Amino acid sequence: MKLISDKQKKEFLLEICVFIVLALVSVFLTWPLIARLGSSVYGEAGDNLGAIWLLWWFKNAANFSKSAASCPMIGFPYGATISLVPMEPVQNLSYRVSLLFFNEVVVFNLDILLSFFLSGLTMYFLVKHLTGERKAAFFGGLAYLIAPYHAYHTMTIGGGIACVQWLPLYILMLVKFGRNPSIKRAALLAICALLVFGTSVHYGLFALIFTVFFLAGEFVFKIFTARVKWKPAPESSPFSIPVNRKTLLLSLVVIMIVVALNAPFYLGGLPDDLPRARWVTTTVPTQLRIEEYIGNNSASLSDYFYPNRGSLLTRLIKGPFKDYGNYNYGSSLYLGWTLIALSLFGLIFIFAPLNKKSFAQLSETDGKLRERGEGKFLPVEVSSRADFKAQTFGFVIAAFFALLFSLKPYANVGGVKIPLPSWLFLTFLPWFRWYLRAGMLVQLCVVILASVGFSFLLKNLKSALRNIVFLLLTVLMALELMIVPPFRNYSFASVPEVIKRLKELPDRSGVAFYPLREQGAFITNKVMFFQRYFEKPMLNGAMDGTDAEAIRRAVFNPFDEQTPAYLKRLGIEYVVFLDDEFIELKKSKETLKKVPQGFKLVGEFKGSDSISKSRLFRVTARPAKIIPVCTGYITVPVLFSGGDAYRVIAQSGKIELVNFTSETLKVDLIVPLSNPFPEGTVVLKSGGKQIWRGKVRKGAGIDAFVSGLKVPESGLAIEILVEGELQPLSFNDLRWFGASAASMLIGDVKVQVKG
Repeated sequence: MKLISDKQKKEFLLEICVFIVLALVSVFLTWPLIARLGSSVYGEAGDNLGAIWLLWWFKNAANFSKSAASCPMIGFPYGATISLVPMEPVQNLSYRVSLLFFNEVVVFNLDILLSFFLSGLTMYFLVKHLTGERKAAFFGGLAYLIAPYHAYHTMTIGGGIACVQWLPLYILMLVKFGRNPSIKRAALLAICALLVFGTSVHYGLFALIFTVFFLAGEFVFKIFTARVKWKPAPESSPFSIPVNRKTLLLSLVVIMIVVALNAPFYLGGLPDDLPRARWVTTTVPTQLRIEEYIGNNSASLSDYFYPNRGSLLTRLIKGPFKDYGNYNYGSSLYLGWTLIALSLFGLIFIFAPLNKKSFAQLSETDGKLRERGEGKFLPVEVSSRADFKAQTFGFVIAAFFALLFSLKPYANVGGVKIPLPSWLFLTFLPWFRWYLRAGMLVQLCVVILASVGFSFLLKNLKSALRNIVFLLLTVLMALELMIVPPFRNYSFASVPEVIKRLKELPDRSGVAFYPLREQGAFITNKVMFFQRYFEKPMLNGAMDGTDAEAIRRAVFNPFDEQTPAYLKRLGIEYVVFLDDEFIELKKSKETLKKVPQGFKLVGEFKGSDSISKSRLFRVTARPAKIIPVCTGYITVPVLFSGGDAYRVIAQSGKIELVNFTSETLKVDLIVPLSNPFPEGTVVLKSGGKQIWRGKVRKGAGIDAFVSGLKVPESGLAIEILVEGELQPLSFNDLRWFGASAASMLIGDVKVQVKG
């Protein structure tokens, strides 16, 4: 007696073939990653490098600190506090276990490879369950695997944002549980929900949105069709929705499990018990949660329908293969007209014609439909056309609302601001500021609807024609969505010479890389990535709202004559000028030559990237006795083309004169002021007493000079007050300074110690 029939064996071999093809496509999309797991990263150098640094820190923290929560390697000399409570526990756990066997680069790359393969695989099983058609399932799995959203976000970010693979599995379990609730299915649904919520807080939010609107869509459709069905005799056949207590109870258990296991991590991921900064500064621009930034990070309707420059089909039509130029996050939402057309076909096939005869058949069982030759269009585990139509309508409603949530929070009509659904995020979920990411849920639903439409198309065709149409539409879809080649791969097989030189420096030599990019691992990603190699503490990388961030602003301008002395006082022995990055910031080559005394050139390096092409200086200045730190409502500094740095002030702020000696010092204070706004009056106060007052006309500048200030050992705070109306800033200024209104510009504060 055969344990496995020939039919089962054939089915098994076909499944294996599907898995192999999806695996090969994953390798192709990420090529040459599979051959360079330890010496490259998929995509471009971006947030992914910062994520790798974090993995390195958790693996090697014991070599540098008594606690992984206290990191002395960034934000030197004050260090940084790193949360040990992962906001995404499943992702963090998988990383920690993998780090026991591999280094941080290999762990990150394996996670990326698996995200592609598993996304195709889970979508394959979901579509196969919904349609019962293997070809349509392969089509859907491939479409989701190569979807531009997944590819582009993985290229630039990685980590939890790359893990789109668990959403189809969650939806599969949700559909199964809804059709036939049981303890086993409730347990599987809870596991899948934990995978989604524990891997990415973003996709946890999207899973919640999908669940609410998918179930609401099903419910509304069933109510609508039932009312139409009973319309001829409502008094004799009243409509009611029975409440299944078992389903309700199991659903509540699933919700309680997911909330109980994720809430502590979500709440603890950004702990309130971090050390309070001595010097309180304004928020850096990238951390602002304001409407202007959110609007810029939202989708537009054209993003979904306008063919992007990166697709293979676009480049084949327009000419030879080129790079994808202005391809961006908005372009990654492109749905593809092949998927759109198949979705529309499926919806027409399912819902038209909507007449009384059709509604009379909605409660028929699959068996009765098959007797009339119609049952072949019903998928697995769907007992009637009513269930199938309600399920499809649920996907449509989920896609529609996901699209609305991906748009801007307001629409301006005739000068009137009209709130849109995403306004709810702005009000209740201020941490969520990349609204366009909700577009991945639109992409997911459209892939499902297109696959359903594709299954109907194939089932209506004869066998020979079915294979031809399957092949043609699959190839067309792939050409339309795929955005590689050219392949994206950031290789670091060859370590830059400047990094090798830093590694040779004495242990614990403090380093600063200029330009001093904004805070955190995701802005200073490259230098933090290479810190894994040279292993010296550096000024870069501190988080927002810390003392190290305040100090970064104090030594922000490497062309200021006082900066070398400040750095020396802080224990920074060496600085690296990344010349190409200065040029990217519109700084002229003449500006780069204005290196102040106190920096001694010890090495000049050539190369093809921004790290390799650099200059290494040793800090030779005498340590400064006092460092001025701008706090309060004085913004981050911006380096102008001539080598001067400016900050904007609203109407008040502080300059903290930090005394690093054990004695009272007498100093002269110089605060450069300039005014592109209407005339304003500036007042400086110390200890509540006015020490300087002056008017600054529009388009003019003046130095606020205070002589003979006594700065005690504990330091001295100078208040700055501007008497005048706040002036709105442009969005471009907002992106630079992190302020939407200002009244004055402040240059690099100078302190001259007397005696």
